[in-house]
Amino acid sequence: MPVPNTSTFSLQNVVNEIAGAQSSLSDCFFDANPDGFNPSYEGLKNSLLNFRDYDDDDGGGVPTTSVTLGTSSSNAVGACQNYIFSPVTYYIPLGQTFPFATALYINSSGTTTAPSRWYSDGSNAKYWNGSSFTSNMLCTL
Repeated sequence: MPVPNTSTFSLQNVVNEIAGAQSSLSDCFFDANPDGFNPSYEGLKNSLLNFRDYDDDDGGGVPTTSVTLGTSSSNAVGACQNYIFSPVTYYIPLGQTFPFATALYINSSGTTTAPSRWYSDGSNAKYWNGSSFTSNMLCTL
C-alpha cells in the first residue's frame, strides 16, 4: 500500500513500503526506488514529506495483510522473545494467518520477500529460508 497522500503519515508508513531494514529517514532515502516518488512531492529528498504518495509497487506483488512478528537470526526462542521486546511489521498473503502463511514479505505490496531467519507471532515460531517456511515450533516462554 503506498504511503498516504496526506501530510500526516509517519516514518513507519515509509519503512513499511520500502524494501530493506530501515531505521532512519536517511536509510529510507538510500533504499527507496527513485521511480516510487510522486514528482509533486519528491523535492530535494531531505524531508519525510518527500515520501508523500510514495509507491514502491512494481506491479508484480500480491495482496497482503500485515502481521506483527519478532525475529531472530539464530533460533526460535529468540524470535518468540523478540515478539515481546521488539516486534516488527511484516506482510503475509491476504486471507492467511501466520501459522499457515505460505509467504512472508517486508513490504505491503508483496514484492520483496523477508530475509532468512526465525519469525514468531508470540505463539508460533517459523523459519523462513527466503522463499518458503521450513520449520515450525511452538513458543514456550
